[in-house]
Amino acid sequence: PAGLYASNGPNYKATTAEATIISSSPALAPYVAAKAFDGNLSTTNNNRWLPEQSALPNVYLTWHFTKPFQVNEYKLMGQDFSFEKRGPRDFTLQGSDDNSSWTIVDSENNQTKWTADEMRSYVVDSPGIYNYYKLQVSAAEGNDAYLGFREIELLGMNGETFPAGSRYTFELTPNTDPATINLLIQAGAATG
Repeated sequence: PAGLYASNGPNYKATTAEATIISSSPALAPYVAAKAFDGNLSTTNNNRWLPEQSALPNVYLTWHFTKPFQVNEYKLMGQDFSFEKRGPRDFTLQGSDDNSSWTIVDSENNQTKWTADEMRSYVVDSPGIYNYYKLQVSAAEGNDAYLGFREIELLGMNGETFPAGSRYTFELTPNTDPATINLLIQAGAATG
């Protein structure tokens, strides 16, 4: 799949092919939210999203996925200017099917001592399959006009489900002997 992230097994990194940013809190122009989800990890000055701290405790970024997606891990990369004040301290990752009712899938508090251009990884506590995701920051590490993000990565798997009553045939050709085949069928999804 697009955005393949081989070091994370079945997880892959969502890209703009799977998800679109549909809303975000106010930011300093030209440091718009799209810069935080473009796959660009460069540390150049203009490659960052700078949402306004005045919007706290409601600094957010919302994605809409083209197909249901299950985020299992996410990564936040800070930036290098006033990083000790602009790092996110308290935040949640939330999922929704309708962009209205939200479920917290992960909550982080007291994330301090950010360093310049640091990337931190977070494993989702309660993963689920959703069409929308929202990162909501409720507190910054320090006082500044802005928070600062170079990149936000969402890692997971396609959560598309098959309609009830569907039948599928798979042809498997093992390339090793013995072959190991991993198949995940959620409870209630298979009969017969």
